[in-house]
Amino acid sequence: MPNKFNYNYGITHGGVAFHSDDVFATAFCKYFARKENVDFVFDRKFNVTDEELFSQNTIVYDIGYDFLPEYGIFDHHQADAPLREDGQKYSACGLILEHFGSTYFSEAELSRLKGQITKFIDYHDNGKLLPGECSSDEIYDLSVFSPFWDENPNLQTEHFNKAVNIALQIIDIEVSSANGVSNHFAKENVLEEINKRKELFLEGKERAVNIAIKSLETLDNGIITLNRFAPIKDLFADIKFLDYVDNPDVYFVIYPGDRNPFNIQVIPDKPESFGLKIPGGLSISLERDSEGAFIYPEGVNFVHANGFLAACETYEEALKLCERTLDKHFELSAERMSENLEIE
Repeated sequence: MPNKFNYNYGITHGGVAFHSDDVFATAFCKYFARKENVDFVFDRKFNVTDEELFSQNTIVYDIGYDFLPEYGIFDHHQADAPLREDGQKYSACGLILEHFGSTYFSEAELSRLKGQITKFIDYHDNGKLLPGECSSDEIYDLSVFSPFWDENPNLQTEHFNKAVNIALQIIDIEVSSANGVSNHFAKENVLEEINKRKELFLEGKERAVNIAIKSLETLDNGIITLNRFAPIKDLFADIKFLDYVDNPDVYFVIYPGDRNPFNIQVIPDKPESFGLKIPGGLSISLERDSEGAFIYPEGVNFVHANGFLAACETYEEALKLCERTLDKHFELSAERMSENLEIE
């Protein structure tokens, strides 16, 4: 029995920053609705009510902490999220394509879309590299259309809609390619637009260097505090920058969030890496329930499965989570060192 797309309204997560996952998930929803001659509209929200979660005509994706396709809920952040055949979690757009794709695409088209789009997002949005991959450079990285850290945050809706329209073009291009129809010029135009935005995105990161240097005035116990977000975490994993600022020990950056009062980022082991300076990141200090889900201390709202990001209610709770994680990291490091000495 084919899974038909019967939704005219969608909800995904809000926030200034967005990613290829929520963008392509929205684009696939619009594509399927177009096939059904349905006008599909969507909202980006920080919270979803139970009424919205279980509304018959509403699809909820990349938010909701559950995968219940019979109710139109397609999230991948929960501990028991569905896995691909290779054992990797799906992304939200991967789940949507897996569920509805065979109804609207041929086998060849579906294979092409998975190979060119969702395969990368399934890994990267879950904080992993594909086997053999050296960096997380997607073919179609639409996260670069998020407003820059020093750009007007009110542009987020305009930028998200632009990214979704580009994603729809990409879907059409890849479907045509699967059917042997060359869309070389259309693809070149899309890639040129993405690459131009990437260049501006990198320039925005360069503008954050002075913020990173100034932020060292707040460094305490491996924790840097910002009064607004700036993309500085990769700088503190960059050998040249670290040499320039006398190699400080920085493990975390705390800053005000837009979805939650305070966010924490863990410094990566190298720039643009999914590896972390603290292996396991913020997750190593958390206990898990019988189903493997994190048990959050009071005041902690979210910790990414990869451990690189957390959201907290207060600055004090964010500090406590960083401190607990750092203590656990040094404890585990000492245990590993002791084990190695015993082996020798």
